[in-house]
Amino acid sequence: MNYFDFDLEISPGEGRDFIVSVIDSPAGEARETVRFPFSELELENRIQALQIALLRSSEKRRRILDSHEQTVQEFGRNLFDLLLIGEVRTRYDVSLREATRQEMGLRLKLRIRSPELAMVPWEFMYDLRQGEYVCLSRSSPLVRYLEAQQPIQPLAVRLPLRILAMVAAPTDLAALDVAQEKARAEAALEPLRHQGLVELTWVEGQTWRNLQQALQGGPWHIFHFIGHGGFDPHADEGLIALADEAGKTQFLNATQFGRLLVDHSSLRLVLLNSCEGARSGARDLFAGSAATLVRRGLPAVIAMQFEISDRAAIEFAHAFYTALANGIPVDGAVAEARKAVSIALANTVEWGTPVLFLRAADGKIFDVTNEPTVGAPDLRSARPADRVQEAFAIEEESSLGAPIQAQPEVESEEPVLQETQPESVPPLRSVAAPPVATRQRRARPWRPVWALLLLSALALSAWFWRYGQPTPVAATGMASVDAGYYPLGDGPSRLLPAFWIDRHEVTNAQFAQFLGRHPAILTQLAQLVFPMDAPQPIGWVAGAITPGLADHPVRGIGWQTAADYCAWAGKRLPTEAEWEAAARGPYGWLYPWGNDEDSVPLPYDSTYVVGSIPTNRSYFGVYDMAGNVWEWVAAPYSPVQAGQQVLRGGAFDLGYDMKSPMIGLTHQVSYHASLINTGIRCAADDARVEAGPDTALLALDDQFTYTGTGWPTVHENAFIVNYHPPDYYHVESRQADGFVTAFYERAPFANFILETEVFVDAANTDHAQGRFEYGLAVRHNDDQFYAFVVSAKESVWRVYSGRLAGGAYTGPLSDLRLVAAGQEDAIRGATQEAVDRLALTTNGPEWLFAVAGKLVHTFITNDYRAGQVGFVVITHADVTKVHIHYRWVTVQKIEPFYIHLRRDGGVMPR
Repeated sequence: MNYFDFDLEISPGEGRDFIVSVIDSPAGEARETVRFPFSELELENRIQALQIALLRSSEKRRRILDSHEQTVQEFGRNLFDLLLIGEVRTRYDVSLREATRQEMGLRLKLRIRSPELAMVPWEFMYDLRQGEYVCLSRSSPLVRYLEAQQPIQPLAVRLPLRILAMVAAPTDLAALDVAQEKARAEAALEPLRHQGLVELTWVEGQTWRNLQQALQGGPWHIFHFIGHGGFDPHADEGLIALADEAGKTQFLNATQFGRLLVDHSSLRLVLLNSCEGARSGARDLFAGSAATLVRRGLPAVIAMQFEISDRAAIEFAHAFYTALANGIPVDGAVAEARKAVSIALANTVEWGTPVLFLRAADGKIFDVTNEPTVGAPDLRSARPADRVQEAFAIEEESSLGAPIQAQPEVESEEPVLQETQPESVPPLRSVAAPPVATRQRRARPWRPVWALLLLSALALSAWFWRYGQPTPVAATGMASVDAGYYPLGDGPSRLLPAFWIDRHEVTNAQFAQFLGRHPAILTQLAQLVFPMDAPQPIGWVAGAITPGLADHPVRGIGWQTAADYCAWAGKRLPTEAEWEAAARGPYGWLYPWGNDEDSVPLPYDSTYVVGSIPTNRSYFGVYDMAGNVWEWVAAPYSPVQAGQQVLRGGAFDLGYDMKSPMIGLTHQVSYHASLINTGIRCAADDARVEAGPDTALLALDDQFTYTGTGWPTVHENAFIVNYHPPDYYHVESRQADGFVTAFYERAPFANFILETEVFVDAANTDHAQGRFEYGLAVRHNDDQFYAFVVSAKESVWRVYSGRLAGGAYTGPLSDLRLVAAGQEDAIRGATQEAVDRLALTTNGPEWLFAVAGKLVHTFITNDYRAGQVGFVVITHADVTKVHIHYRWVTVQKIEPFYIHLRRDGGVMPR
């Protein structure tokens, strides 16, 4: 298809105005001044909502237009009406009609002169009149166009197109399965390889040196990168994440990455399957990775402006390379690929994630000769090191007088390249290449010696790797924060590697252990500006913790002391970016719980027990990042002067949102009196996960040290359910032949592990008469519930189904039906020193019950989807009083799994 150009220039105007100019079209020129409707923050929020909708749209498909696509469609309609307005729209409509009349396409070519407007995802422009997104048709592709000083001529090439591909998966970023990523790319290209349309070669390694060496083995036509990308807002430049020799992240900025690629004149296209590759700078329009590569001379670059799912990436690659090999211009090929994604992944909007940056005026970067060389061997496919070693071996054998057996020459048909000749160093081994013929060599008796030395060296290296590396700290008490992009301050999101952070602030009791090992550290505390009789934390008296404050956060700590404590614990202070990511989560909330400051009331007159306010919990399960005490961070991204460091989170007496820093001196806190309330929270690059549930997934974690967290408080003659801070929640029954329940009132749950520690308050319970049971309950509608209970007196567990009158807390024993029962010696919760740990798991229709970590029963029920969790106490005949204490309760969300029991009572995966 041939195209007319609809050439639009978008330039900054006064304030929030910008100028849209039609500088070339079949209908002539036009110019309009447009007021941009979004502030910088509003635009950032819109784009963030769009990104969330994109991720949600990649999940399980629905038959109707869901809210996620409606979000994208509405935003796209706003973009269309914003850009094509007044005379500009008139020229566009006339140009469309003319292109249709002449059976041509209309290429929408955006020349964006404003860095702020380059951040806008114009690819989602939606024409309400046509009921379609503009760029979802090959007849109306949309490109980001950058002028070339010299015209870009298409490269004459005989098929196959030679693709050099690379996967970079640094171990400290979100995990990428290299083998799987390669398999997916090869699966997408296998039909094309079979037809001789493309040849795929992988870079062997993940470092920039590996890439540099591979590029020297060209000629290559396309470079396809799979990995992580990012953007440094301070340097205002795009980043590509490669790996160093140790496998850790080594970021190359866009300029450095471009230096590796642009000297290869046959290389006409780069596809960056990495996040934020399409993003531009706030000050420099050409600062993004893709734009930098195009500015450096590459004719075309495709990059991702948002995260893209594996399925969408595979479908896009297959359709795009097919169209390109069929001679379709690169912008038309991108449009075909968008169309394929939209159809293959029904209702998805991920087709808008790729962005095409183009310098070729007509979109033609290849002049393809459709004569593929199917099955032709490529003798250049041996690695450079292999070829050098082969030459050395031949020369060595000649010097030893060994005959060299002549090999039959195999002719290969080289691609016809108009601008370059094959370079002197051969490429890496191609996926499609046949085995290279080998030569016979003389036996060398000394080789076993070298082999033994090599094995010894490998064994020694393995020993150092296993025992010479620092052991990760235990994950107990820490939360895992995934690698990803996180909003920081008022600026754009930033890519952070994965890390771990303490769930709770360091307590007085923990700090006392530290001082016991390092008493000299008190001299650092003496340098703080607030007055005290002796160098000690605030609230301590005569070097001892004030009674009742052991589990409160330590306060009055300087930056160096905080750093020393974390080092003693085998950890470190979190960076400012890490702290903020852990506090605000991926959605960038202003507070750990959301954007409403008043939705979680916090004490303002003193500190409180760490973790005792369950609602003061971040997305990642980190507690008390708002209030309680300020927390020191390292590596500030906020501007600070020499000798200063940053505090985060506010304190009980001075509230701050999670994006705002407080600056303090490293050896002193601040002139502000309230900043004596400074404490510690530690982080780590990695952590050793012990057996047990992943507490990072906790949806509820209540220690009952604070009232009002969502459990009922009711006092009646027949029963009592209420808090007993700071220790327990208690359920008390004063009647025989009945039951008492208490359900968490704030949220229902589905597919979870409900767990608690519970015991009998022996001093307030009648043990002499009757039977009673206590445990967990799940209410699956207004009046039906299941109960999993134990009896310490009998060492028996039971499962009941029960019926509860609407709004009631109690009922008669006749409203319970026994489902299952069994003996278990591990049941022992008759006193505070002998607690029972009970767990109830709803795993879809399969329910599991455990005592002290041991699975005791499973059963299937089809009448539960979601419901409230709670506690239950059951009394039988002749019981006068039963008083039960629950120490804590957690709800851990899970994905459904499937198990069955072994004959010995253990559990096996199904």
